[in-house]
Amino acid sequence: MLKIIIGIIVAVCFCSVQAIAKTQVEEAVRLSTLTLSAFACEHLANTEDDRHRLLDIGLKAGREFLESVQKLSSDERKKTDEGIAIMWRFVGGPTKDFILGQIFDKEGRIVEKVFDPDKEKMKRNKEELYSQMNCMIID
Repeated sequence: MLKIIIGIIVAVCFCSVQAIAKTQVEEAVRLSTLTLSAFACEHLANTEDDRHRLLDIGLKAGREFLESVQKLSSDERKKTDEGIAIMWRFVGGPTKDFILGQIFDKEGRIVEKVFDPDKEKMKRNKEELYSQMNCMIID
């Protein structure tokens, strides 16, 4: 189970985070992935500066994602839905930041499920996963 969850998180991180999008749909999918990756990595970061950096990246990409989705045609939205995480479909709210807060919280709960309650093991596991997900190079 642990390997499956780690695999999912790593896959989210590697999927098109740095890719250059060619269409509005590809750009929306890229921004969605970047948002989720940055939020997941924020929960793994060891330093306050790194947590702030990743949170800022996630918020900026998330706001851009939510704005870009509003500009898509219904056909483009359907295509976008095929490439983004399902959790985006189950959040809503009065503002973009409210929606992103929900996504941030859900990513945190997913990441925390991976770890052993033992504090020392948790710290090592977080450091290992942070490295595997290439969190340091997210920008």
